[in-house]
Amino acid sequence: MFWISSSLSEHVSQVDIFPFFRSDHSYVYLKVAFPSLPVRGPGTWKLNTSILQDEALSAEVRKFWLSWQNEKDTFPSLAVWWDAGKARLKLLLREYSRNKAMSRRDRVRSLESELVQLHSREASGEQVSHLIKEAQAQLEIEHLYQAEGARIRAREQWAEEGETSSAFFLRQEKTRARRRLFTGIRNAQGVIVRSIAAILRVWVLFYVQLFSAATLSSGDHEIFSQQLGLLPFSRGGISLRGSGHAGGVYPSPQRL
Repeated sequence: MFWISSSLSEHVSQVDIFPFFRSDHSYVYLKVAFPSLPVRGPGTWKLNTSILQDEALSAEVRKFWLSWQNEKDTFPSLAVWWDAGKARLKLLLREYSRNKAMSRRDRVRSLESELVQLHSREASGEQVSHLIKEAQAQLEIEHLYQAEGARIRAREQWAEEGETSSAFFLRQEKTRARRRLFTGIRNAQGVIVRSIAAILRVWVLFYVQLFSAATLSSGDHEIFSQQLGLLPFSRGGISLRGSGHAGGVYPSPQRL
């Protein structure tokens, strides 16, 4: 039984009683459709590494990479080609994950509908208990898969075997998502941009410049050489101990 405010009664779109796959008791289902809800953004994406075991995905990735290697000449540099390839590969993985998740949700809905029909048949006198147990077992597998995904996204280090605290991990996942939210980023000119397109442009320019070659002026080259000559050498490397830096040995430069 549900008790709700009279002001919400007009927004109730569905009330039903459904069988529960983990018990012989049924549960009450209430669906409330509010007139306006905040629009949910795309959020952050994290690769579900379990899909890397799918042979279908491996075949798609191999096919993409073979064709993408022929596109090197169409880009101004290997760095830009590499970054564009990573972006397209990410889109491929996201699309595959999305389709697989939709397939699993459809399967859950199908099993739940089948379970409702089987209970109706059982109530009318048919012997379908073995079919009910089979549908319940399959639903259990699907829900355990969803709970494991929530646990991984929540980044909890461990969970007790057999513990069914799915709600806890879902809350942890949502809390982490809220903490990672940001609404702006400062560009190279010092201006804070807030639109999604502008933020993406800042990211792309940053990484393109980060992995791009730059010409070192003769003056900077001379200063670097002089500073390098002040460092005490040790066998096989340059020791930074005693020079005001944290201790560490770095490979000797072969040429400047």
